[in-house]
Amino acid sequence: MGGSVRQRASMVSGYTPIEPEGLFHGLRWQPIAYGIVVDTFLTLITFVPLYLWFAGPDFFSENEAVANKAVMRAYGSTLFNFVGLVVGGLCTAVGAFVAARRAGVHFVRHGGWVAVGSAVLAVVLLALVPAGPSQPIWVELVGFIMIIPCGVLGGHIAGQIEASAA
Repeated sequence: MGGSVRQRASMVSGYTPIEPEGLFHGLRWQPIAYGIVVDTFLTLITFVPLYLWFAGPDFFSENEAVANKAVMRAYGSTLFNFVGLVVGGLCTAVGAFVAARRAGVHFVRHGGWVAVGSAVLAVVLLALVPAGPSQPIWVELVGFIMIIPCGVLGGHIAGQIEASAA
């Protein structure tokens, strides 16, 4: 009589647990990677118009000092920071939704892992960018705090749509 304790308990009681056995059990890494790419791509695409709106055309100036001043003007705007957090959260939720739909199982977990992967990628990309103007620390903290709930939300919505279609 092999198998895990959960498997043996389900054979005896007929009860099947809803959660997987381990942290990585049942995950499909290809959809997660795809979701991370979708999140990153959407974030990059949507932030260019935001910078144009708040920093103005000086954002694309050849003169680095002028471009940095334009970025600092945008970063100094509370509205820019708020809109950036909302847009970034929505991009993560969309990436998580896409990944969870592609995976077809464990929707919330796939969404959460997209958020974790996107956060890791963001840290790596921030480390690679040369020092320059940066956002206020509260924006960075709120962004990293809300990334997991946004990913889980995207996965949850994918699961709800899947359940309603069945």
